[in-house]
Amino acid sequence: MVNQSVINKVALLLLDYIVELPATIRQLASEDADVMFNKSPHGLSTRELVSEISGLQGKGLIYIEGDNGASFRLHEGDDVSSEILDLKVCLSAAGGKLWESAFKPDWNRFLSVDMEITDSGGEVFRLGALNKALLEEIREQLRKLAEVHHIEGVTSWRATYWKQFERGYQLEFSVKKLEIDSLLVKSRKQWCLNRSELG
Repeated sequence: MVNQSVINKVALLLLDYIVELPATIRQLASEDADVMFNKSPHGLSTRELVSEISGLQGKGLIYIEGDNGASFRLHEGDDVSSEILDLKVCLSAAGGKLWESAFKPDWNRFLSVDMEITDSGGEVFRLGALNKALLEEIREQLRKLAEVHHIEGVTSWRATYWKQFERGYQLEFSVKKLEIDSLLVKSRKQWCLNRSELG
């Protein structure tokens, strides 16, 4: 595993950008990347970003996929073409471990939120957590706002695309009122350090 002292804080920040979902190089290079990812700005030009991503890939901390899911090897001198910008950057298992050692997530406080729009135009949410008590607390708050189902235990629960646990819990509910967004934002407490808190 790569020791966190051998990569710079910008590289750690880029790992943090893709911790919950993969991103295209185009998204990471956007002037509004900090807003899109709700992170500190990385301050890199597109060419510098591609170079940094190439270095992270060379260290085995990320992997890169084309739109067809095929693996892609990025080279530092590559032209920044549309094809390059559309590549998807994903955290590898080693990158995930390094991110965990730097950002110190408390997975017991992590809440995944998935939403689906039904054919009738309603919204069905699925919340996932390692900690059943967290979902029970949210369920009680939701009873006034939504049709809430029971909490189910799930095996092989995937918190993110790269992080999996042997067991987790899931709560599904259908929305009755629009106040749900503020409740969910409040419930997604800080579960890891942010860039300014890194040593």
